[in-house]
Parts: sequence; structure tokens; C-alpha cells
Amino acid sequence: MGRFLNMGNEKFAELAQTKYFVDKTELIGKLLRRDITSKFICNSRARRFGKSVTADMLVAYFSKGADSKELFAPLKCEKDALFLQNMNAFDTIFVDIQAIYKEAEYEFSEPNRYMNRVIVQELSKTYQIQTFFYKYMNIKGV
Repeated sequence: MGRFLNMGNEKFAELAQTKYFVDKTELIGKLLRRDITSKFICNSRARRFGKSVTADMLVAYFSKGADSKELFAPLKCEKDALFLQNMNAFDTIFVDIQAIYKEAEYEFSEPNRYMNRVIVQELSKTYQIQTFFYKYMNIKGV
């Protein structure tokens, strides 16, 4: 598990055990059955309405960096063949934008360039494709 790539399910597992957890896992079934031509998903909600929890849930479900079968077993999500087939089957990238901006400020770096650099460094280490990423992103090596 990396910092950005395939983070795992620890954050969602911890949140699912709290007193005020609201089970929104039925969203996963809707997501899996969406129109295949839909390329993007917008997770927009009012302030303090669970955007981060939803993102953590999706990472826990999709991420190759986790084994989430037991975590999702007691929750409301439909556990059909499609659900089980897609669980922990994909690489996921999770970026906490606020944390990245604070780190960039600490390093006196422009936030977008800093974010590109640290994410590309992790991806290039994982997939050993440095040349392409560094040329494409105009970033110096690790």
C-alpha cells in the first residue's frame, strides 16, 4: 500500500465503527450499474455531509491494496456477483488536497507542481515506468 496508490481500507474500517456512522454502501451498487458511457463521477454534497467518508468507502471497496470482504459483510450494500467481482479489483488513487496544499506550503513549493511530483514519484516506483512519467510531466527523477 502506498500513500496515494491503493491506500487500503483502514480509514473506512475505523469510521464504520463509530457511533455516528451512516451506512451509504448502497451507493456502490448504483455506481457499478451506472451507464457505461459515464466517464466521471461527481461526489458533491453540502459541507459536513460525508464526501470524505464516501471517498474512503470507495477506496476501501475498489482498492487492490485491501481485503474488504469482512468489512462490507455486515453493511447494507448488495452482495451479488457484480459486487464481489469488483471488490478490491482496481488500482485506486486517493489524494487529500488540503493535506497536499499544506505540505507544499511547508516545502515552499507551488501546490499543483508538488502534487504532480509526489504522485508521479509513487506511480513510477510502483510501475517502474519512470521515463514516460518524467518526460510527460517534466519532472526530475526520484
